[in-house]
Amino acid sequence: MIEFNGTTYSLCLLDTNVVSEIVKRPREVGLRFLERFGYGPREGFPLFPVVSPYTVAEVLQRGDVTERFAEVFGALPLGVLHNWDSLWRMEVECYHTGERVPPLMSSISVLRPPAGMTHDP
Repeated sequence: MIEFNGTTYSLCLLDTNVVSEIVKRPREVGLRFLERFGYGPREGFPLFPVVSPYTVAEVLQRGDVTERFAEVFGALPLGVLHNWDSLWRMEVECYHTGERVPPLMSSISVLRPPAGMTHDP
């Protein structure tokens, strides 16, 4: 979990296959993802989707997916996790201090709905 502006979010790791399907089929898969997990408060905590740097690298290698990824996830909150090596080093450095290690390397948050992921015809 992570906290932004006083709201606690559950992190949801999306692997490359899930990201690919969301961007290739935004109405079918992407919209169902939003409906199922929602981005607003519900029972429990709001969802904050995250990807690994490796997923980003894989998406960037696929030209057909890269543009749609930027379009869809440029319109949704998304976090990029630190890779395991960075997390390990930060954990070791913070071991005796009691500091919490932030899992996110970066995050994006926007306000407009993504094209193709609305119920509009």
